[in-house]
Amino acid sequence: VLGEADMLMHMGFAKSLSAIIEALSRRAAPGVERQCVLLSATISPGVHELAGLSLRDHVSVNLTGEEANAAATLAPAGAVPSAETLVAPEQLQQSYVVLPPKARLTALSTFIRSCCLGKKRCKLLVFLSSCDGVDFVYELLCRGLWPSLQAAKEATGHAAARADAETKVGGVRDAGAPRSRGREEMPVRPEIEWALRLLDEQQR
Repeated sequence: VLGEADMLMHMGFAKSLSAIIEALSRRAAPGVERQCVLLSATISPGVHELAGLSLRDHVSVNLTGEEANAAATLAPAGAVPSAETLVAPEQLQQSYVVLPPKARLTALSTFIRSCCLGKKRCKLLVFLSSCDGVDFVYELLCRGLWPSLQAAKEATGHAAARADAETKVGGVRDAGAPRSRGREEMPVRPEIEWALRLLDEQQR
């Protein structure tokens, strides 16, 4: 899944993405097909360039407000309108909370716990602004709310513990965590975007 495709190209990651896509195709197991999803708020020339690198026989999903239920409709490749006409589908629920920096960790951990409480298996996507943020939150959850993750980490190593997190009771998968090949994926419901600001509290 290539999210924020327009920003990836704007920030100069075209060469890196091309190398990653080429490596994935070269190392794919025989008989295994990969599906690629490209997400972008705007359709820029850079996005078209990335689509040419990553997509084959693609179908464009066009979210418009023309239909009564505002559901996603399929459009032929190249028929995507400008970003100004795109709206979120009706069934998507979005919310946000503005908090002081000192309350963000508590709010994040409490929200994650409330989503997973009482469930045998739980899977979330938590979007963080940096790899350091991913490691920080993961370590925090290992040491605090989810001791089972800490035990898995000590037994199998950091990377393996992160890959196996979703199979544990109350497990959490960060957006930056590696996925195990061939594992059956659970439907993803909540998605969280969290801004990590540890040093500069003025950046809110």
